[in-house]
Amino acid sequence: MQTWAKRGFQTALVTGGLLMLGTGIASADDNVNPDQPASALDAKIVVDAKVQNNSVGTVLGDKHLPGINRSISTSPRELLAAVPGGQLVTPLAESATNRLATDANSPLRGNKVVSGVTVPVDVSGNAIALGGDSSVTNDSTQESSISREVSTDGEDRAIAGNVVNLDYAAPVQVTGNAISVAGDAETQNTATQSSTVDGDITTSGEDGAISGNVVGSQATTPVQLNGNAIAAGGNADAESTTSSDSLVGGVVYTNGEDSTLGGNGALVPLAAPVRGTGTALGVIGQANADSINSTTAQAGQESPDFAGNPVYVHTNGQDSTGGGNILQPGIASPVTSDCTSAVAVGQSDAVCSSDLVASAGGGNRSDGTDSVLGGAIGVVPVSAATSVIGNAGGVIGDASTDQNNVIDTSSGGTAITRGNDSVLGGSLINGPVSAPIDSCANGGVVVGDSDIACENITTTSAGGDAGTAGDDSVGGGNSGQIPVTAPAELISNGVGVLGDQDIYATETKFSSAGGDANTADDDAVLAANLLNAPASLPIQVFGNSAGAVANTTSDTALENQISAGGPSKSTGIGGTGSGNIVQSPISNPLQAFGAGVSALGNGKATASNVTNSSTGDVATTDGSDGNLSGNIVTAPIAGATQAFGDSVAIAGDNEAGATNDVTTTAGSSATTNGRDGNLSGNLIGAQAGPLVQAFGAAVAGVGGDNKANSSSVSSTNSGGDLTTNGDHGFLSGTLADVPAGAFVQPHGDAVSAVGSDAFGISDNNTSGQIGGTSETSGHGGSLNGIHLTGPIRGNAPVYDVPVEVAADAITSASQVNTTTVGEHGADDETPLRLPTVGGLGVTELPFNGVFGGLPMQRSYSSTPLDGLLGGGGLPTSNLTGGLPTSNLTGGGLPTGNLTGGLLGGGGLPSTGGLTSTLPVHGIPTGRSRADVPGLSTLPTDNLTGAFSGNLFQAPSLHQLPVQTPALSGIDATSALPGVSSLTDTQSRLANLFD
Repeated sequence: MQTWAKRGFQTALVTGGLLMLGTGIASADDNVNPDQPASALDAKIVVDAKVQNNSVGTVLGDKHLPGINRSISTSPRELLAAVPGGQLVTPLAESATNRLATDANSPLRGNKVVSGVTVPVDVSGNAIALGGDSSVTNDSTQESSISREVSTDGEDRAIAGNVVNLDYAAPVQVTGNAISVAGDAETQNTATQSSTVDGDITTSGEDGAISGNVVGSQATTPVQLNGNAIAAGGNADAESTTSSDSLVGGVVYTNGEDSTLGGNGALVPLAAPVRGTGTALGVIGQANADSINSTTAQAGQESPDFAGNPVYVHTNGQDSTGGGNILQPGIASPVTSDCTSAVAVGQSDAVCSSDLVASAGGGNRSDGTDSVLGGAIGVVPVSAATSVIGNAGGVIGDASTDQNNVIDTSSGGTAITRGNDSVLGGSLINGPVSAPIDSCANGGVVVGDSDIACENITTTSAGGDAGTAGDDSVGGGNSGQIPVTAPAELISNGVGVLGDQDIYATETKFSSAGGDANTADDDAVLAANLLNAPASLPIQVFGNSAGAVANTTSDTALENQISAGGPSKSTGIGGTGSGNIVQSPISNPLQAFGAGVSALGNGKATASNVTNSSTGDVATTDGSDGNLSGNIVTAPIAGATQAFGDSVAIAGDNEAGATNDVTTTAGSSATTNGRDGNLSGNLIGAQAGPLVQAFGAAVAGVGGDNKANSSSVSSTNSGGDLTTNGDHGFLSGTLADVPAGAFVQPHGDAVSAVGSDAFGISDNNTSGQIGGTSETSGHGGSLNGIHLTGPIRGNAPVYDVPVEVAADAITSASQVNTTTVGEHGADDETPLRLPTVGGLGVTELPFNGVFGGLPMQRSYSSTPLDGLLGGGGLPTSNLTGGLPTSNLTGGGLPTGNLTGGLLGGGGLPSTGGLTSTLPVHGIPTGRSRADVPGLSTLPTDNLTGAFSGNLFQAPSLHQLPVQTPALSGIDATSALPGVSSLTDTQSRLANLFD
């Protein structure tokens, strides 16, 4: 258990106990007189210690340690009695307290401080070798429980029926560990542990003042250290099967109807297991761990309300002042470190199977009808599992691990209330957070080998649907929803130096936060307004490998289902300042995967990614007949930021391959109505779709051999259709919509230098919808139905670009983007849309009209000569489509009068040089994969008049003009990188046609 939590529980328990003891409290467990009423303090602490089957091996033999099996139970009365002088104080204190707590006319009737604490400890089946061998076989079972109902009543009374509840289970399990120091340690272990502190809490503050309130915490923090093997100068073998189950708390029932500050509930459920199992650590030795482990931790329970919804805290604040409110910051935060293998001059091997279930709190139900500040709910459920599993690393040795892991973590649930006919009643704040953190199958080895395998399935959820209402209220039923899903993980990443490393990992992740957001109002003032800002922000780095003088392999497959929030629904019919919605759903996965780096070695990284990230949904409200009601501002952002399938090799071989399938969605359509309203039913949409992806790039240098092969299918969906109506209103039904799509997608490029080979291969297909149709109406009235829309689109997929320096670089890339922005397709331009910049293939840079193409481009899919002559490219089979080469001396080129331009139709110019005539800066300086098709068949034999044999040996070439009409004012020699003279130009052209 974390220090802050532990100290908090200790402080609360001791403080509550001392306060009540100071007024004279006895334990109900110690009331032997059946006619005597129960005390206001009902507390019990149970410590159950079990120590058995542990051994230590020495030079004198294997010695079994003494066993302990003892249970200690105590209560406040026993603690007080143990204090010097407490024997005299206790009877007087009991008498005074019982009179205050049980007297029918006492205002303190029925107040209680209740606590149940159980601490079972199992230390068994451990073997320690200290200069000698040690061996243990163990079978252990341990159970500890406290069960009691808490029931009291503060109805019709002041400061009555209140409950302070502090329940806690802290099971500890240390079993089946093998530790070797200069010897052999071996254990075979089976251990089960169960701990329970349960019981429902029932009270009421109806018609009371500061009555029927429930405050407290229900927490469980099991600790497991099982099946670990540590070898330091020896051998350690641990074979272990263990489980731990803990349950704390029950359902909470109270009632604050017609009360003042009554029937409120503030509960902090906490489920925080801590686990370290199946670790193998070899330090100048050999360690083997074979572990199977299971953990279940539950804080709080649920029962159905009248509508069948599962609920943890039931209350009611109708007709109250500050009654029936709920606060529940539930936390489910397991921390696990399983199946780690590490070695330093030795060998370690870990094989594990583990599962964990942790849940905290649940749903909430209240009602603030006809109240003042009643029936409010504030919940911040947090579900955050941290898992460090299946990792391996070593220095001068072999490390291997094989992990199979399943984790299910949940916190909170539905939140339902209402504030009809209230003043500031039925308010709802909901901020669920789902944030699992995973490190799985990562490793590094220096001078050694590592083999890593990990299969991980995680399910993480926080909160649920949240709804309220504010009919006929003043400031009632307002709601704020901020669900966040933010998983973060490192999966299957490896580094190898002077060794071999193989990694395999698969993961399936389900992570969600929140649900539907609903509020409703009719004829209210400043009521039923909704703020909804869900966010799905996964951060993932997986399937990457790097090696130096090593062989590395990484093979990873991930599937993600990530969601936050749901539809936004409200109404503001006939209201004033009511039923308005502001929503800003964000979906943006940040991922880097399938990249590989090798230097003086061999590397291979393969990764597959399937991610579906979604936030929010439709937004609907109604402001008809209202004033400043039913307005919507919707600003969804659906994008992705990804880098994958890139490969780098320096004096080595590397191959990286990645497949990407990502769907990112934020929000959907928005609909409202301002008919017959004033400043109502207006709709503003700013719907964005930023997509940034870099993939399939290959970089090789100094004798490197490199290949990057990636494919991507992306779907980006932000917002949707917008619809409103301002008929017969005033300044109503205005619609302003600016959908914007930005696509930055460099891919399939290659860079190679100094005797290297680089292959960049990619395939990209992008689709989706940013915004949609927009429609409004303004018949009748004044200044209604104003319609403004301006879609914006920017596209920059730089792809299929090879760059080489004394080396080979070859690319093959394809690009398709059919994403629709607003009401228009991908190729449709509108006055308010930015010009499309993209499709940047070999000859399609934005400055294509100036330079004619990118220098040094070589591609599988096209040739940089495309488009140079008349838009059709060179007819490379026989050059008959652009130049009449069949008879260059007669009806072909007008060689007798070289006064025109090459493309002007008047023959070849007679002055200048060929390098200034042909747009050579658009021709690559080397070969493509298949070279430039057909150029070897250039019929130079027919050039009898002006040429002979070799195109570049004709003396008349020096008489050609400097410029062509298509390149007016441009010096061709300066446009070609590295060319400073005619001789250089002729040499490079000779290489091309050679």
